[in-house]
Amino acid sequence: MDDDLSKKPQREQDGDNALLPCVIAGFLVAGHVAACTYRAAAEPRDLAFVAAAYTMLALLLYCVGRFEALAADGSSPAAAVARERLRLPVWALSTALTVLFSSRVAPMMPPPLNALVVAMSVVVTVGGFCLLFLGNAGEDDVDDDDDEDEAASDQDEEV
Repeated sequence: MDDDLSKKPQREQDGDNALLPCVIAGFLVAGHVAACTYRAAAEPRDLAFVAAAYTMLALLLYCVGRFEALAADGSSPAAAVARERLRLPVWALSTALTVLFSSRVAPMMPPPLNALVVAMSVVVTVGGFCLLFLGNAGEDDVDDDDDEDEAASDQDEEV
């Protein structure tokens, strides 16, 4: 009983400590956004890039956070449906960020490196699609559980 009481405040304290890095990171990102916005204020194209990049990044982090939170509640059918719905926005946002950054970097490179940047962005986009939609992308592998059960039953039969 005493162990349960002593663990409860520790869990609450861990939750408070987990919030501190998020708050610090939020302030750092906000400061960085403000600095980038200030530097890009003279050029509308640069300002649009900064706004689009940080907006998409914030949306991607939110979607990935929701995706992972729903993974923790994997037993619920509603959570599985919600995860399935989040796959497309996660892939679309990561693809958009990849294209956005490569479109800014590639023109600054010599032609062979330009082609390499574009090729790498295509590989990342196609790889992300394959992992999220064609692979199991973090889903529990049901077949592994069946194999373990079969192996355990085979051991029982031998004994």
